[in-house]
Amino acid sequence: MKNKQIEVSVTTGKKYGHIPGNYYHDVEVSIERKPNGRWVVDVLEIWGSNQGDDKERGRKRVVGRDVILAAAIERAERLAGEAKINQEYLAQSLSQAASEAEEAAEANQESK
Repeated sequence: MKNKQIEVSVTTGKKYGHIPGNYYHDVEVSIERKPNGRWVVDVLEIWGSNQGDDKERGRKRVVGRDVILAAAIERAERLAGEAKINQEYLAQSLSQAASEAEEAAEANQESK
């Protein structure tokens, strides 16, 4: 049976970071369930400065995959820790994205 694709994305970062004259630092977590049922948790950290427009200074990306959402989240979280991705922003984005993905998966189950 084919699963409904699910996509959620949440970004947490430095307050006012994208306003000119400030430094920005964001962690985005995207969670997707592919049609084959496999979950992909993508964590992207970007930092830089805004001098009228964003000038990226660096980025780190890790990806966790599994057929079980909790396992994909755990793998992405472990890899993000190893990559020294900002843990405060990661926790906020990952928690919210995981919650939204779980709700979407539950709603999909109820509609079957």
